[in-house]
Amino acid sequence: MNAVLHALAPYQSAALALVAYLVTSLWIGATVTALAMLVVRFWKPLDAAARYAVWYVALIAVVLGPIVTSAGMQRGWHGGTVTQQLGAPAGDVRFPHAPLRYALRVERPAIALPPYLAFGAAALWLLIVLGGAARFGAGTVVLARLKRDALPLAPERRAALPLWRTYATAERARHVRLCVSDRVEVPVAVGLFDGMVVLPQHVLDAFEPSDVDRFVLHELAHLERRDDWTTVVQRLIQMVMFFNPAVHVIARRLDLEREIACDDRVIEATSDVRSYAVGLTRMAESTAWPHRGIAAPAIFITRHQLSLRVEELLTRPRSAARRFAIAPAVVALAASLGVVAAAAPLAPTVGFGSAPAADARAFTQIRTEMVLVDRNGKRTTIDEKRLGVGVMVVRGDEQTVTELRALDPGSATQFHALLKKIHDDKLAPASAAELLRTFQAQHSLH
Repeated sequence: MNAVLHALAPYQSAALALVAYLVTSLWIGATVTALAMLVVRFWKPLDAAARYAVWYVALIAVVLGPIVTSAGMQRGWHGGTVTQQLGAPAGDVRFPHAPLRYALRVERPAIALPPYLAFGAAALWLLIVLGGAARFGAGTVVLARLKRDALPLAPERRAALPLWRTYATAERARHVRLCVSDRVEVPVAVGLFDGMVVLPQHVLDAFEPSDVDRFVLHELAHLERRDDWTTVVQRLIQMVMFFNPAVHVIARRLDLEREIACDDRVIEATSDVRSYAVGLTRMAESTAWPHRGIAAPAIFITRHQLSLRVEELLTRPRSAARRFAIAPAVVALAASLGVVAAAAPLAPTVGFGSAPAADARAFTQIRTEMVLVDRNGKRTTIDEKRLGVGVMVVRGDEQTVTELRALDPGSATQFHALLKKIHDDKLAPASAAELLRTFQAQHSLH
């Protein structure tokens, strides 16, 4: 075991960074997901496209949040501080000068891992990701073969699809091919560099041309929304962050809202909700289950998802005007950034071995900022001296310099002990303030 750990020693920084990322992404993911749920729940009205934007912002925040936190740790966000100020009571002549300010430092929680556990977690993550990458690559090959072997839809079939013809003749429409293949069970949109809608032959034979036309329009909506690209990014994130429950929750919401957003575009173009809902239900009845989906947006993925979509079609009111998703997405992004910024200083640190013992000097910081104020009110910084680790003393008159220079060196040590007692005994604020005022008076910290 020792020989293996010695051989892996050059990779210990990478292993610790990976484990820290995995741990941090768990709590950031849970918080960001909860915020996205609140935005989606209470922001009204909000259509499927806007909800999709909110959830996609949340997904990106879960991925990038731990990276921002790690960068902050490298820049010195080692812990937060809780600052208190002791002012002079009204009419109390013992405190004629500026108040004493002290800051109790809040340490990061530390996670100490045995070396074999850290390396084992990193190796397990890598193996699972490589397996997911292999499956993703296999799916890419299947899509490439589908695009290669699919046959163009016959002209007489195209002539019976007015919605398709309207789209195909539009000036700024994305170039999309309409094809047929027996390798798919439901209509699918295959995009990226070459847009294509692929229809199964049994759908062409079993459904009316108007139903097929609506199915095609649904798949065209995926390509117009660039769902082919956003879905690839989503699948890659799911592959890399397979361990994070928040990512899977967000991914399920994205899959549903993506389909509902395309349904909305169909209804916007046809204004025929009932016929479209009936067509979706008939397709589900004619499809073999479990449905074997491919790595591309399809007209449905699961029975549960289809039932939710039909329920949405038949019960939710729809607005004829398409709403932009910028505002709710920006709110979700701002909330996610706020969570990361507020919680980053308290993110846990990960290291090998046992957790280090707490040092009394790590609880606080003493810092003096000496400013000379002349008769005209001009302020000039004179000096800055670190007396220890613990409390911030901010003063603003000439007497500050004399008092600090004459301060007994032992006072700093006693002050550390007092602050450690306050921290360890978890004293109430009133009791802590009284102890500090007493110390302030005894040591002439005016």
